[in-house]
Amino acid sequence: MSDHPAPLSSHDCDLRGLEWMPFHGDRIFASDVWLLAGPEGRCAALSLLWASWKQCPAGSLPAQDRALAQLAGFGMAVELWLTVKEEAMRQWILCSDGRFYHPEVCEAARAAMVKRAEFQEANKNRHSRQKLWRGRQKETAAKLREIGITPPPGASLGTMNRLFGDADVDAAPSTVDVPRDACEMRKTGEDRTNRHAELRSGDEAPQNAKAALWRDGLAALVSLTGQLDGSCRKLLGRLIDVSKAGATEPDHAGLLALIQRAQTERPDNPTVWLMAAARTGGHPKAVHDEDDKFRINAWIGLQPDVKIEPDAMTGEEVSMINGRGVAHHANRIAEAAGFPSDWRGNWDALGRWLREDLDIDTAVFTAIRRKAARLREQGVSIAAVGIFDPEVRNTQAR
Repeated sequence: MSDHPAPLSSHDCDLRGLEWMPFHGDRIFASDVWLLAGPEGRCAALSLLWASWKQCPAGSLPAQDRALAQLAGFGMAVELWLTVKEEAMRQWILCSDGRFYHPEVCEAARAAMVKRAEFQEANKNRHSRQKLWRGRQKETAAKLREIGITPPPGASLGTMNRLFGDADVDAAPSTVDVPRDACEMRKTGEDRTNRHAELRSGDEAPQNAKAALWRDGLAALVSLTGQLDGSCRKLLGRLIDVSKAGATEPDHAGLLALIQRAQTERPDNPTVWLMAAARTGGHPKAVHDEDDKFRINAWIGLQPDVKIEPDAMTGEEVSMINGRGVAHHANRIAEAAGFPSDWRGNWDALGRWLREDLDIDTAVFTAIRRKAARLREQGVSIAAVGIFDPEVRNTQAR
């Protein structure tokens, strides 16, 4: 029977391919190895910690000095390695399998193995759910074609099931209830376990309306805007915040109806149309790209803090940031800079000026006019209002 302890990592603890390891600085720099070793010993100790992370089992090292010298950075200079071996390997333990193990590295390796297994399980289940869901979409589309209905390109499963309902066909298939892994349930919450359940009733509970918005509404946004799923999720989050307008809970069903209305009307700029409609309770002002002078309305539609408020002078409802009319200031800046009406640059600097409550007065417009003239003389194209930022702030400082 061996006098050495059992290995501190299991034989299948393999982290090769993981290009990072946790670095516990407080432990390392307060350890006896660091405090008592010389410069060469410290360097060798750090090299061995990293080398052990890529070994199998993770957290272990071979016992042969020739191999240790290579891993510690001494190459073939085994004799030189032996002069620092004792101080560099002060915390390593020789175990019954003939390998050295570091307790703290092995502890971190075991934790990393658990996280890697959870990630792999979640990834596998996600691919499985996607495969089942796509198969269900193909099956539903095929049944629609059998009754003479051609689903629109990119139609979601919810849209196709509604087509069944419109056709008064009782053969609409139910949605697959896809099992979810424990890791994903812990991250997203038990209340979302049945997020793929088909919502056919008109009297949906609030949580079902929310699920329908994030399922069908999100799919509709992807189809409308042509953007990726992640970008559409951010857009949907902004729409929810804007439409809430001081209420305790957002109207998920109303917002889904608004998105479906956009699918029917097909506005030129769906993002701007939806943001405007969400702010005004479903009454968007149509924005056509060719009519959007300086493209200011398109930019306003993407700002989360724009509020529709009555103008103090005219009483007309206008878009405001920090209580100041956005379009009014934008038009004056565009005229001072000499922009053509079809200018399609970036207005983010104007947003910063309004949010920081900077006075955009006559002196500012004069500075913008002069800077724009200099740029035109130099043949520089003005792609963003931010090019005037130094002049604006210098004017404010005087």
